[in-house]
Amino acid sequence: MFWNYLKLESKIAFTSKKNLMLALIIILFFPIVFVQQLQDDSVSLKDLKDHELTMATNAVYYLENIPNPTPEEQQVLDNSLQQLSSLGYQKYYISNALSLDEMEFIDEGIKLNEQRLKNHELDNAGIPPEYIIPKEDILIEQQKLQYLQEHQLPLEPEPTTMSSFSATAMSNFSVLFVLLLIIIGSDLLTFEKRHDSILKALPISFSKKIFIKICVYSFISFIAISMGLFAGNAIAYFHSGVGNFQNPIVIFSDGQFEVIQTTQFMVQVGISIILITLMILTISILLNLLFNNAFANIGIGIIVFIFPLLFASYLQNWNWLHFLIFVDYSGTLLGEHANNLTNSNLTYTASYAWIASLTVISFILIYIKQNSYYLKEILLKTFNRSYGQ
Repeated sequence: MFWNYLKLESKIAFTSKKNLMLALIIILFFPIVFVQQLQDDSVSLKDLKDHELTMATNAVYYLENIPNPTPEEQQVLDNSLQQLSSLGYQKYYISNALSLDEMEFIDEGIKLNEQRLKNHELDNAGIPPEYIIPKEDILIEQQKLQYLQEHQLPLEPEPTTMSSFSATAMSNFSVLFVLLLIIIGSDLLTFEKRHDSILKALPISFSKKIFIKICVYSFISFIAISMGLFAGNAIAYFHSGVGNFQNPIVIFSDGQFEVIQTTQFMVQVGISIILITLMILTISILLNLLFNNAFANIGIGIIVFIFPLLFASYLQNWNWLHFLIFVDYSGTLLGEHANNLTNSNLTYTASYAWIASLTVISFILIYIKQNSYYLKEILLKTFNRSYGQ
């Protein structure tokens, strides 16, 4: 009966117009992201260095015009002058990139960040706040430069190669994925409610039904994501080539930022997607049992999982609600939520533990709900035996 029910559930899922439409949205998302990347007007390395040079020049101007500088202010000035020297070399490199070694540019960048960190140790004495680069940004850039130096990788990887596209697309997919998953799981038990008499002919336990449903709908989601990613990567390959899956990506782990390869990042994204899929589908089944209304399930799912992502800035002082944003695997992995909410506990490892725990709790609640009648009978019999004597 297990295989018969699996075939029936698969047929229902793969012929559902709603599921096909949602799968199509997922598949089309990735080519659309690639087109957006082609039109992206991100800040160039030249513009970035122009801005940094202006900031450093202004900082030096303010420091040189301090009437009686303290020893700390004098040291900050000396460090800032060395920063100007490194930035000047980097500007020269950008103008003569064909005749210079890219590794020398990276070396100067590492020296530049070392001087910036020294100034932070001196509390940037004498420098106006608007000309100070945050320490966190410096540390992130330093790790990336050291990684590029160690692995002899290009300074600016082509953004439309397969490697760059894959990381960007999966990062941008996070919130849309959660929303579509909520909709997919909104009516998992509807068919049973409408055709209860037919399904009675298939003597299979409710727990096996749940297992089959989660497997089938997870499979549909993973197939749609795989097809979309394949389509986007195929376009990226013919346009710009494979790229390098060793390129660095900065993630937030154990309370600090660290650099990992693009391949490792994609593995972490894959684990997150699997765990989130299992959790949301399990919660959807629980809501189906409680409310038996697809619109109620969607509404509750959006309120619980989507609203906190849209209004995350308002959760600053509500630490006990921060766990709700773990469904945004991209913001968690990249440290955006930990940074915005100043909560170092919002790491991807913590999200794995929280999501797995919530999935288990949902399974327990489903079991209690489905077997509530029998549990009541057992409790009553136990009570009567205990007090009847």
